Amino acid sequence: MSHSHKFFSSEPNFAGHYVVVTKGCGGNAICGEIFDALSGKVVAGFPNAYQLNGPDDDFYDADFKSWSRLLIISGVAADPEVGVDGKLLLPCYRTRYYEFRDERLILIRIDEGR
Repeated sequence: MSHSHKFFSSEPNFAGHYVVVTKGCGGNAICGEIFDALSGKVVAGFPNAYQLNGPDDDFYDADFKSWSRLLIISGVAADPEVGVDGKLLLPCYRTRYYEFRDERLILIRIDEGR
């Protein structure tokens, strides 16, 4: 996560007054950050980088709404990840549900497979 970032002009698209931005971060992966549209600062980053195209032609997707604190990320994580219980997970396609609370993403549920 960046400590400071020059904010660009964009309408809030997440959780009231926040903006979700995704970008390529090398190695066929995508990363994401959450900006506060009022201050222009990065307040959170996606918990992981995600493969744009998974090993079984699984694709990355992120779903979010301007009026909701729920962020849903589907795909294969590019780096090791842990489940809701804190245990290390083997790489595979998953759908992860995060609640954005106090400018942090809290993992609340994981569904494996499609």
